[in-house]
Parts: sequence; structure tokens; C-alpha cells
Amino acid sequence: MQIRKFTGISTSSNRFSDFISTIQGFLCTGSLRPTDIDRRAPGVYFRIERDLPTRTDKFGVEMCERLMWDIREGIVGAEKFIPKHSVIVTWKNMSFAGAIQKALHVTNTFQLVLATNEIFTYVIFNYADLQWTSHTEAGGDTASGEGGISAFVGFNDGNGTIEAMNIIRILSDLS
Repeated sequence: MQIRKFTGISTSSNRFSDFISTIQGFLCTGSLRPTDIDRRAPGVYFRIERDLPTRTDKFGVEMCERLMWDIREGIVGAEKFIPKHSVIVTWKNMSFAGAIQKALHVTNTFQLVLATNEIFTYVIFNYADLQWTSHTEAGGDTASGEGGISAFVGFNDGNGTIEAMNIIRILSDLS
């Protein structure tokens, strides 16, 4: 088993790197929609939560319990996992590259939650609202962001394997 230590995380609208192999993407910041409950400006938001097992504040305890439950229930072999640290990155109202002005309301909101006990690291992808599948350089339509080569999401655990999921499959599973 090869163990690598990382000292940083980099986030942007186009990639999430250092802990994870670069996710190539083409995004631009969209617009707030009148129906958005969350009135924060579109963009990339992140937070880091440390030392979860020793935390006594309500948020820290709830975060540790939720991550522990989600990972133990969702991943075979993780029944004893206790998260120590987590990174949460939310891409809110991201439009696609090449979108025309009226398409800035065609946005995706998605989230990556990374949890580690410093031995094992797991990632959870959450999707709040998906309205487009590809950018114009991938053949997507300038108004709808559909058609062409679909965006994908994945996680590489560093051992040479990779799991990639096609966004079209995710959208059809959600409907």
C-alpha cells in the first residue's frame, strides 16, 4: 500500500485538487434565481471541520455522527469508520462555460464532502439541483447546457483505481 501525505487543498470553479486528482471542468458563476431560498451569491464555498471525535459543540457532534452514519451505511467495509476531519465544498449556482447571458439561470448546485480518519478517506457527492450536463466546448447547447459530452464526477483513492459517474446517469437516477 502506498501512502501519500497531502498538505493542502485547492478549490476553484474548475477543479478540486491536491487531495483528489484534478477534476477537469468548465464552469462559470451563474445568477441567483428568484426561487432560491439560499440568498448567498453564487460561487464556491468551503469549510474545514477538524478533530470531530473530540468536539463537544452541537455542530461538531452532529457532523461527526452524520458522516459516520452515512459512510458506515453506504460503504462496504467501513463499519468502524470514525471521521476525524472533513472538508465540505459547495459549488452554488454554477453555470456552464459558453453559456449565453439568458442561460446564466441554468445552473447546477452540488457538493463534495471529504471525510478522513487519517488512514482512510471517503468522499460523498451531493446534488441539490442539476439543470445542465455539458459545456459548449464539449458540444453542449449555449442556452441549455445539454447535448455533447456529459460532465462526470469521480474519486481516485490513490491506488490506481478510479470511479467515474456520468452526470446523465445521475440525472436519470434522480428523476
